[in-house]
Amino acid sequence: MDGNYLPLFVRRTVCTRFIKGKYEQIGVEDIVDVLNVMRIKMFHFDLMPFLADTYEVQVYVEEHEKGKTSKRIELFRMGKNKELLKDSWRYKDLPEGTEVWNKITDLSLFLTSRNDSTTLLTIKVPNAMTANVALKLHPLGKENVYFYEARPYILRNNPNADSLNIPLVLYGSGWVDEQYGFMRFCGEREIDGNDKTGMILSNVPHYYVVGVELHKAAK
Repeated sequence: MDGNYLPLFVRRTVCTRFIKGKYEQIGVEDIVDVLNVMRIKMFHFDLMPFLADTYEVQVYVEEHEKGKTSKRIELFRMGKNKELLKDSWRYKDLPEGTEVWNKITDLSLFLTSRNDSTTLLTIKVPNAMTANVALKLHPLGKENVYFYEARPYILRNNPNADSLNIPLVLYGSGWVDEQYGFMRFCGEREIDGNDKTGMILSNVPHYYVVGVELHKAAK
């Protein structure tokens, strides 16, 4: 499941640009550049590989800080990922004869800088919920600089488990390099949640984790 995420709107946004006397369609890299300038980070996750069975689905936000016990600051319960059509009131454009509707299929995360000390996390699960969470940031160094970056996790599945915790994104502070005296946030492109000795998890002083919990529903 490595790399099972995409920048949002890649397939939904159509723009043009004027180059050498003609218009050309804007590419993915152009969109990503604009988002970076606007200090917006987006991730889109396909959850279907984890949802072969019926689960109670929850989205959580955890806060971690060096020297302190981690705490869960938000928990959103979205119900079952599958619904019987006879039990659902929503209109759905599904093939005739369909009996079960996959209500939860994917999830998007938006990280939008509001000011130096606050980032707005938006969680969007189509057909289930949209929620906003204000993430308070911690200043870094003697100059009290706010310096945060986001990294996706390596996604791992265990279809035989009755419960599954799937961290999706880490949003964390940089750290001061004691040897050279500058701030940095470098290391893995994807976080391995099973390896606490990686560069980022070993050094990041404060971070948030956004993830999904699945609990197999009773038959």
